[in-house]
Amino acid sequence: MATEFEPGAAVGSYRVHHLLAQGGMAMVYDAAHRILPRRVALKVMHQHLLDRPEAAQRLLQEACILEAFAHPGAVRVFDCGVLPDRRPWIAMEYVGGESLAALFARAGALPIAAVVGLMTAIADVIAAADRAGIVHRDLKPENVLVVDPAGGEVRVIDWGIAHHPVGPRLTLENLSLGTPTYIAPEQALGRPVDGRADVYALGVIAYEAVVGRPPFASDHALAMVLKHLLEAPPPVRAQRPDVPCCLAALIEAMLAKDPEHRPTAREVRARLAPLQAGAAPVACDHDDALGAYCELVVTDAATEDAPAFEVLPPPATTWQRDPAWAGRRAPRAARAAAIVDV
Repeated sequence: MATEFEPGAAVGSYRVHHLLAQGGMAMVYDAAHRILPRRVALKVMHQHLLDRPEAAQRLLQEACILEAFAHPGAVRVFDCGVLPDRRPWIAMEYVGGESLAALFARAGALPIAAVVGLMTAIADVIAAADRAGIVHRDLKPENVLVVDPAGGEVRVIDWGIAHHPVGPRLTLENLSLGTPTYIAPEQALGRPVDGRADVYALGVIAYEAVVGRPPFASDHALAMVLKHLLEAPPPVRAQRPDVPCCLAALIEAMLAKDPEHRPTAREVRARLAPLQAGAAPVACDHDDALGAYCELVVTDAATEDAPAFEVLPPPATTWQRDPAWAGRRAPRAARAAAIVDV
């Protein structure tokens, strides 16, 4: 990889060690504070983007969002500044581990327990962002760093095109938003988005985690977007029969075309709770129904950070497996219905 700063170069109060990575917007260096014992990931905008004001705006917006949005699942910002040539830079928390994209490339489909842990951790981050009015808008495996695969510890990175209610909003006129493989239908159409666009992207990531590939594939961006708009994803259990019915149903609900039919990030986290707690799944018959299920209702003791649930007996009726199921979910009251194997 080409580098603009050699080892030992000074950027603000930081000294560059070596280049970590580079993308379309910036280079990221391993660096350290010149006085404090602080190792950072130093992100510096590419020089050739100086004639694009929106590029600098995007980098500074990322710093502002991360400063306002303090969450353990998002990297911390220590400092930011502007170089003499007017390029902005950000000094962020250095995080070890590998990207989720690298994990997928190395391991393929993941064990169910690992999928549940990663989904829960990412859902926790985007639920907190949603409460703050922030939509990431480019959630994808490359933007998730897996710090502890066994414990499900992650960092969601690259918030440069995120929408924040108090910050500048980058539009389709000056920036291409999202990544076609993971983009929500409403985002692809240029419509206003909320946290459920991030839920859709997480649904694509979860599908890839359990199946070993995303639900849609194409060599052309426009064709990929059309698949998100028009095609139903192949059923999860048709690709991997050992996936618990409740997890397959949740992933398919997250991939609903209409955002009104998707669960919120908080509801995703709630529906994953029984699996994360070690509930033992049983086989389910897809020719008849989605299997035994119960309802999880958020109790009065629940909080945003620690939902509490009351398990109710299953009603006499069953939910038949039909194409319309993914479009039905609990109302937006303090209620989370989950199909779970018992």
